[in-house]
Amino acid sequence: ILESVIEDDDPGSDAVGSELDPNDIDAETIQRQLRRNFTRANPYVQYRISERLTVEAQYDFLDQSFDEDVAVGLVESERNGGSLGLSHRLSERDDLRFQVGFSHFEPKDRLQSDIYEATATWQRRVSRRTNFVAEVGYREVSNDSVDDSGVLVRLRTRRKSVAGTFGAEVQRLVIPTAFGNLQETDRLSLSYQRGFFSRANLVVQGRFFDSTTVGGRLRDRRFAQLFAEFSWKLNREFEVGSQLRSIWLEFKGTGEEADGNVFSVFVRYSPAIR
Repeated sequence: ILESVIEDDDPGSDAVGSELDPNDIDAETIQRQLRRNFTRANPYVQYRISERLTVEAQYDFLDQSFDEDVAVGLVESERNGGSLGLSHRLSERDDLRFQVGFSHFEPKDRLQSDIYEATATWQRRVSRRTNFVAEVGYREVSNDSVDDSGVLVRLRTRRKSVAGTFGAEVQRLVIPTAFGNLQETDRLSLSYQRGFFSRANLVVQGRFFDSTTVGGRLRDRRFAQLFAEFSWKLNREFEVGSQLRSIWLEFKGTGEEADGNVFSVFVRYSPAIR
């Protein structure tokens, strides 16, 4: 459920508070709840030709819709795509994978985009505790308004130690948006996870995005997000905990920025399979 705040064109009886307070950030706004519906299908087939060689095929369908139309910048969309891959085990520590893919992105009443890409991925198990992945490729994104292409780069590492599990990832992407624009995006992700006393668990994740729009109406932006969760396992099925989410957004070259924080508590139920 996504709760959005939109401006009221006719402040008055429907606004939050009948007497408008200049210090009240909710004055002249209406709060509405929107339900976001996701439908996804992702069938996957893999065939082992030999002990070292494997071929695979994948189809991906994603539909996103909302219960009602509200002018808050949310756009319904549908995506269809598929890919073919070939994996080769070079050694006990090294794997090499080649993949080609195509997808069609169709936002409602907006420009549709086609995406073609080819990638090569090398994965190395550096040790029992450390894993490294390097991926390079080429992606072309096009619609009736603008075409763009670029090199894809992704570097990822993960290390387990007595102090916890550390992860880091760097990405360079070219992606379409629901407004018909194309965006070149650089991403940096850091993560940390550690368990305590066999019942407690701590997760901390940080992400930073830097996006540049190729044509169209979206502004260039920087975005940072921090997520932290602490949980305690009551038994095999029930877990309680709390979460903190912090977000910061800046529109480059304008001096405009915004931030937000959400703190929540939860009870999580995971049925035990017997």
